[in-house]
Amino acid sequence: MEEALNTGVVVFDKTMVKGPIINDQNNSIIGVSIHNSDPIKAKLIIDCSGYGGVIRSNIPFKTDFDKQIRREDTYISYVEVRNKKPSVSESYAFLLFGKQGYSAVQSEGYPG
Repeated sequence: MEEALNTGVVVFDKTMVKGPIINDQNNSIIGVSIHNSDPIKAKLIIDCSGYGGVIRSNIPFKTDFDKQIRREDTYISYVEVRNKKPSVSESYAFLLFGKQGYSAVQSEGYPG
């Protein structure tokens, strides 16, 4: 996130997106419409709206990907974010939980 912000990326947290803004001349997404705000235009848009995918599912033109996620392509996941203890170095560890169990990722120096 820090690297993205350092390159000029603007993050709109807690923003309710209504759908994509489409350039009909070349069937491309040029921005998003926002609830209670002016539209946002961008060169790159990342749809982080989860399963429903408000941008992905509302693209009006044909795409090379599924606009709706099939149930068999889903699984329950869990992410836990904790504040770093003062005794812990800048290293980190995290767990990824999914359909097939969990994976632990640990970096050197983490007392976990």
